[in-house]
Amino acid sequence: MHPDSVPVLVVAPRLDVGGTERHLLRVLPRLRQSGIDAQIFVIHPGGHLEDDMRAAGVPVLSPPAMSKAWLRLALAGLMLMWIMLTQRKRLVHFFLPEAYLAGGLAGFMAGCRRMIMSRRSLNRYQRAHPIATRIEYFLHRRMALLVANSQAVATDLRQENAPTERIRLIYNGIDSEPFTRPLDRTALRAELGIGPNTLVFCIVANLLPYKGHSDLLDALANWSGRDGDWALLCVGRDDGAKADLARRCKAAQMDGKVHFLGQRSDVPALMGISDMGLLCSREEGFSNSILEGMAAGLPMIVSDAGGNGEAIAHGRTGLIYPAGDVAALGAALDYLAGQPDLRRSLGAAARQWVQTNLSIEACVQRYTELYHSLRVPA
Repeated sequence: MHPDSVPVLVVAPRLDVGGTERHLLRVLPRLRQSGIDAQIFVIHPGGHLEDDMRAAGVPVLSPPAMSKAWLRLALAGLMLMWIMLTQRKRLVHFFLPEAYLAGGLAGFMAGCRRMIMSRRSLNRYQRAHPIATRIEYFLHRRMALLVANSQAVATDLRQENAPTERIRLIYNGIDSEPFTRPLDRTALRAELGIGPNTLVFCIVANLLPYKGHSDLLDALANWSGRDGDWALLCVGRDDGAKADLARRCKAAQMDGKVHFLGQRSDVPALMGISDMGLLCSREEGFSNSILEGMAAGLPMIVSDAGGNGEAIAHGRTGLIYPAGDVAALGAALDYLAGQPDLRRSLGAAARQWVQTNLSIEACVQRYTELYHSLRVPA
């Protein structure tokens, strides 16, 4: 790394497979190539993406593995405080609430003024955590900058009395190349027991209640085409909702059509064998999976939660329905299911739009400019 590069320490809770983690895996190696001395500190070591991050050339720091979470969190805070006390020129950038709370408090006690927070979801999580919410409000005014990944998230920050002049917007970016590679659709479908002419839906989202899988299953159970030849690929880690979703499938006699695939490293291929992409969240910041589906050339049906509507142009690159409205979701499924030409047209427009407007290169450039704006002169 060049001696004049900007030193940045990104802090995240862990490097498991999730939207923020995949975003960091795309961005941090490219930042290092652009002259940013990016490193990442994870509070909870051992995540699935740690080896990938190291293989991409990004140093990964963490406290020692400990059985007691509170002890690991306390040690992480002390380590971050030491880094901020001894490396005054290093910018510290927090992703996700746990990292913000632990690292932000450590930075406040260390007297650090070169801190950045990235908010990547709506603030509904604060309702169940009033004390943590007060701490976040306190920390907002101690940040040099606060970064939102959608206009909806930026609005939340302004409503929390974060200093408006410090709020920046950086949309997620997507590397389209993995989603445009040629593949053998018939062979890949056969591996999953899916026929070449089956209508395939794909949703990429960890199995959490707010991701709206239950809304989707209810819509499919009442869909006019439910007895036809279709399949649903559910890609994502089970965070506690799978058992209930599986029961719903069985009760609706759809268990043979719904495939819970868990965490997968072949998301581009799974999207490539699909005909439609879905995201049914009740709340969202700005979803990577929408961009991935668009890059794969899929027509997307998405809820209007959070920043989803900032990615999809209704009727031009996909369809948007009111979050939680099962009947509207079912109507959108009906509308696209019987129109293969329209699906191809919407998908092609979606791919073109995301390649033009939300490339990973543009995203990295915005981070680079952000870091340079806070750089300490040599």
